[in-house]
Amino acid sequence: MRSWIPYTADCEFPLENIPFGAFVNPTLNEVHCCTRIGDQVIDLSILEHERILSEGPIMANVDHHVFCEPTLNKFMDLGKDAKNEVRSALQAIFAEGSTKLTEEIKQSSMFLVS
Repeated sequence: MRSWIPYTADCEFPLENIPFGAFVNPTLNEVHCCTRIGDQVIDLSILEHERILSEGPIMANVDHHVFCEPTLNKFMDLGKDAKNEVRSALQAIFAEGSTKLTEEIKQSSMFLVS
C-alpha cells in the first residue's frame, strides 16, 4: 500500500499500521480522537463531521459522533468490526491517488507531529 502522505520505509505508522488514539487539536485546544500516518496526526472528529467515515454499514448507522470524544471509549464500544471498517476507510482515504479529502479538510484535520 502506498499513501499520498510521505513517510520513510522504517516508519512506525505506515498505511498498513493505522493506530487510534487521542490528542489535543492545537487549533481548537480540545482533546479529540485521532490516527497517525507517518508524521501526520489526523483529527478523526473532523473526518466524522464531514461524513467521510460514514460509508460503511456500521459507521453509517451510528447515531452519535464517537470521535468527538476525548477518549476512544464510545468508538471501541462499537466493536472490532467497526474498528476494521474505519481502518479500511482510512486506508482508502489516504491511499496514493485518493481524492476524498479537499484541501480545506486536509488543512483543518492534519497536524505535523512535533
